[in-house]
Formats: sequence, structure tokens, C-alpha cells
Amino acid sequence: MRYSKFLLTMTLALLYGTLLYAQDPQGGQNPPNFEEIAAKEADNLMKEFDLDFRQVFLIDSMLQDMMPKMNEEMSAIQRSGATNREIYMITYDKWLDAIDKEYEKIFDDDQWKRYLKSARGREKRKRDKRMAKRENN
Repeated sequence: MRYSKFLLTMTLALLYGTLLYAQDPQGGQNPPNFEEIAAKEADNLMKEFDLDFRQVFLIDSMLQDMMPKMNEEMSAIQRSGATNREIYMITYDKWLDAIDKEYEKIFDDDQWKRYLKSARGREKRKRDKRMAKRENN
């Protein structure tokens, strides 16, 4: 459930940023606040998986770095005029897979096992299947 909220938050942030760009390509309005989104996600992970402050700091920093890059790539796809939903899913899956790989490095073994058993882990397995299916085609 919490992972779904994270995905919804990420999607809304990306859509919000894209809509702002579409309204004013010169950047006259503020982009999504990725610092707040990253901090909230790090806090949620801390509560859910009993992370220490070092882990929360690493996750927050990693998300603050990756979220704008993901947003820019998704915006570039939109600006290119792509209408194929699959292109967006491939990009989205790529970025979330990269985030999960970083989580695995940051979490200890027990936390990672709990992560894989959670709703977030179920989403990761679904994403892994989609990515494997794409590679096999």
C-alpha cells in the first residue's frame, strides 16, 4: 500500500512537472519539489523497515539525485511527441529498478528480505517480470 502511494506520488510529481513545462517551456513556474518527495519517501522507509539515520540520509540523497533525472527523461519522451505508453513504462521500470538496486545496497539483509516480502517487493517482482519479458522479445 505504501509503495503504491510512493508510485502515485512519483507519477503525480512527474505529471505535474510535465504539465508545468507544457504551460511554460521557459520554466516560469516552479518544478516539483523533489527534496520534499525524497524526504517523505525516506521517512516512510525508515518507519516501515526500521532504518537508521545513515540509511535514511543515503536514501534521501539518492532519491534527490535520481528523481529529477527521471523526471527529465520522462519529460524528454513527452516533448518528443511519443504517444506509446510502453515507452513510458520502459523508462519508468528502468528508473525504479535502479532505485531498488540502490535500496538493496543500503538495506541490511533483514531489511532487504522484509522489503521483498512487502507490497514494494511485489511491485518489484512484477517489474522484474516485465523487464525480463522485454529482454526475451
